[in-house]
Amino acid sequence: MEYWYIGLIIASFSIIIKVLGTNLQKLSHRNENENRKYCTNIHWVSGITLSTVGSVVDMGALALAPQSMIASLGGLTLIINIYVAKILLGETMRKIQYLTTFIIMLGTTLTIIYAPRKEENNDISNIKKMYESPSFIVYGIFITSVIGTIRIIKNKTNDKLRSILLPISSGAIAAQNMFFGKTFMRLVSHSIEYKTTEIIKEYLIYVNLFCLVYCLITHVKWLNEALKESKATLVVPINKSVWIIVSIFAGIFVMGEEFGENIIGQFCFYSGIFIIIIGLILHSYFEDDRIELPEISMGEIEEDIIVIEIEDTIEIEE
Repeated sequence: MEYWYIGLIIASFSIIIKVLGTNLQKLSHRNENENRKYCTNIHWVSGITLSTVGSVVDMGALALAPQSMIASLGGLTLIINIYVAKILLGETMRKIQYLTTFIIMLGTTLTIIYAPRKEENNDISNIKKMYESPSFIVYGIFITSVIGTIRIIKNKTNDKLRSILLPISSGAIAAQNMFFGKTFMRLVSHSIEYKTTEIIKEYLIYVNLFCLVYCLITHVKWLNEALKESKATLVVPINKSVWIIVSIFAGIFVMGEEFGENIIGQFCFYSGIFIIIIGLILHSYFEDDRIELPEISMGEIEEDIIVIEIEDTIEIEE
């Protein structure tokens, strides 16, 4: 029996949790004091906790539905983020960006409707074949090269391009977190279904778990790097769109998730991905470059004026 629709419901709940977590992390950077550590910042601790819980919930969704389908649902993040960022951070978007967000959502809707419903069996032999396949090797080399290149050149570009490259790299590594999370859940599901402890003896489960933890930690670090420098209304759409696109292609070309024989469906699915990319480019292009200034209380302003007046008086008397 297929349970993909349950996976979509669980993934939707996870999205809400993670959006709240991301915006709380952004809030911690805005209110951050120079000598204050993350671990003592209640906003950051709350945000990272919600993001972690959301990732765990995602694992449950991945056990019930194909990766490409769950990834397609990620476009819902953009809509939720608009309202959460406005309430928590007071961030607003330009009118044109509401249109670009709608474009991204349109592409997301197409990919959800026509996303693959079938995937390979969960037995260990199939997963081993996947890791040994030419498609995985090519994918691994390609994605590692892309992420590595971005991380190298990010400090050698202007601020505008850097603000785009940072969320791109965090989105790409987040897609690997999803990939290894999906593989891990396939191994666990196989063990539960057949009531076997065979995976405990397999090195594959430990390598997979290590990669999962590494990608999760790295994603959190890079995401916070992006949030510290740019608005959440820019970081989240780029991060999530890259995550969606990379996760979908990994699910289809590496994990062997199948479309079926409907050519029209395949066309609509790939059209949706193309629309997401166009929306992403336009959304980034129209981002407001205004710098967010820290809030200054009237008391602080009055104190500075008093100090200046005293200094001026001393100079006059001299």
